[in-house]
Amino acid sequence: MADIAPEPIEAGRPEWGSAFVLPWDTDIFGFPVGTYTPGEPATLERDLETVGERLRAWAAARRVELISCTVPADDRAWRHVMPVLGFTCVEQTLGLTFRIQTYQAEAPSRPVRLATVDDHPQIEEIAGHTFRHGRYSADPRFPMDLADRRYRHWVRNACASTNPADRVYVVGPPGSVKGFFQLRIVEDRAEVGIMGLSESAKGTPAAFDLMTGMHLDLKALGTRWLTAKISAGNTRVINLVSHFGYRFRDAQATFHWYADDAPHLVPVGGSAR
Repeated sequence: MADIAPEPIEAGRPEWGSAFVLPWDTDIFGFPVGTYTPGEPATLERDLETVGERLRAWAAARRVELISCTVPADDRAWRHVMPVLGFTCVEQTLGLTFRIQTYQAEAPSRPVRLATVDDHPQIEEIAGHTFRHGRYSADPRFPMDLADRRYRHWVRNACASTNPADRVYVVGPPGSVKGFFQLRIVEDRAEVGIMGLSESAKGTPAAFDLMTGMHLDLKALGTRWLTAKISAGNTRVINLVSHFGYRFRDAQATFHWYADDAPHLVPVGGSAR
């Protein structure tokens, strides 16, 4: 996919930030959604009303119904700036790092392997029902069926990739996939996309076995680091990765802005289902 060049929300005022329409999410959802990269909060605070107007004008010109923006969670200035611009916080995330070459463990009792074509329907089914975290899933104004569709699309592309750097691990024998772990290897680092478990596997050792087998295979490949981003509200996975010794960093807050006329979003006070 070609690089996308963000455009300033106001020509000649790059300090107000830039935005662009997300083509992949727009294609999946069937309506335009965008992302906004703001300037420094101290700069924005001097022109908040005007910046908000320009952001709304940018969205209206492109029929964008939702704009996402991610800022440092530990900078209190953003807690003032973002609501004034019309954004609502929908999620906080944590970055994870894990040093793979120091990992030592016995092979898991359940088989962990790379996914085959026959596993793809089960993986996609798990991806379409298991996630309740992530900014779209956590947003009460975003339809849950569209958030689930995005995860299905995500793993479908990962499973179809012929690039050896794209890897999807599964736990369980053929015909009985209990969970999957999707990542991409970039030089000496594995970048995690998503992982998921079937409903029947939640509360069992399946996730522990999946991560153990994945770690061992990456270590054998010579991968040095694993990095990921996780919702701060996903305590089940936080407890799991803490057991393995993952380190936490880079706390961020994700905000969403909604157009006044957004026919595809859930009205205020409505239900996402």
